[in-house]
Amino acid sequence: MVKSRTIPSANRYAQLKMRNRLIYILLISLYGCSADSFEGIVRYETTYKSKVEGVLIEDLLGPPSSIDSIYFKDGYYLQKSTTDYMNYLLWRSEDTTQYFRNKASSDTLWFDKTNSHPTVIDSSTIVKKATTILGYKCHKLSVYRGGSIYTYYYNPNFYLDPEFYKEYTNSSKHQVMTLMKSPYLRLHIEYPGIEMDMIATDIVIEKLSDSIFELPNKGVRSKYDY
Repeated sequence: MVKSRTIPSANRYAQLKMRNRLIYILLISLYGCSADSFEGIVRYETTYKSKVEGVLIEDLLGPPSSIDSIYFKDGYYLQKSTTDYMNYLLWRSEDTTQYFRNKASSDTLWFDKTNSHPTVIDSSTIVKKATTILGYKCHKLSVYRGGSIYTYYYNPNFYLDPEFYKEYTNSSKHQVMTLMKSPYLRLHIEYPGIEMDMIATDIVIEKLSDSIFELPNKGVRSKYDY
């Protein structure tokens, strides 16, 4: 005897198709935004403006724009930039230290303990789903500290464990990371004399080699004094 097959109705077929599509979307989102800390690279275009009348930004910082790439992996953070100041900045949680270079002193690797000058934010506000960047809905975090305004835009699904930054208390970084728990996709800063806008142009989710975060062998190491 040949068993008959039940052919799903058009409505049932549509439901199955929609279910499979939702499962696919869920798997993709889990891959890109899992419960594990974000690992990968975020690339940005950054612009700088002078707020001092009659003074060019070139006289204060150098070029008015830069291309920046930030590498994230667990307790490691590396920022490379085409700017003149801090064109290389490495944070290693195991050292509780940041290391950086400046174009004018490229043969020197400056270092500073990131819990040496703790700062506290004055106040903060969060507006959910304030804008969209690279197709991602982003919350807006405004932080007020010492006469400056720091505005972060971030997608909360790109999780970053703030505990990695618990010893990064300089510039209130740990406090900010505790609020965001995510890498920022845009950072706008208004200092008393300078304005900076850093906007993500690309997000790459991938496993990074530990060697990326190794300390450079070349150059003289020198303690940075404020």
